[in-house]
Amino acid sequence: MQNFVFISPNYPESYWMFVRGLKKHGARVLCVIDCPYESLHPELQNNMDECYRVSSFHNYDEVFRAVAYFSWKYGKIDWIESNNEAWLGLDARLRDDFNIKTGFSSPSFSTVGVLTMVTHRTSLVRNCMVMTTQIILQTIPSSMK
Repeated sequence: MQNFVFISPNYPESYWMFVRGLKKHGARVLCVIDCPYESLHPELQNNMDECYRVSSFHNYDEVFRAVAYFSWKYGKIDWIESNNEAWLGLDARLRDDFNIKTGFSSPSFSTVGVLTMVTHRTSLVRNCMVMTTQIILQTIPSSMK
């Protein structure tokens, strides 16, 4: 089973669908949130395996501890994603610190790439959600599909 850490799965509200899709295809979905658990969409609550609440995603040490806790409890983390342009740098730094090879790392993180991703996500939100899910699912071993 792959361990997928989802940063801020509650924003925008429709992101619970990513969690549902990952869970449906056999991933263990571990979420880092910055809001009360009770305020999460019921479908998000029902499809995540566990969540860890932080006071702010701007507090790197706190988010790092959340991922470290998941790593300690569930083993190697395979994915860290937020699917949110505001947290792309956070995602990349966490991947570097936990030696995760999926997604962008800090050195390869360029402003041009971010602007391109923001443009695509802003203009084609629904298509990008589908595309991102397809990319993730294509890399999951066939035994988990």
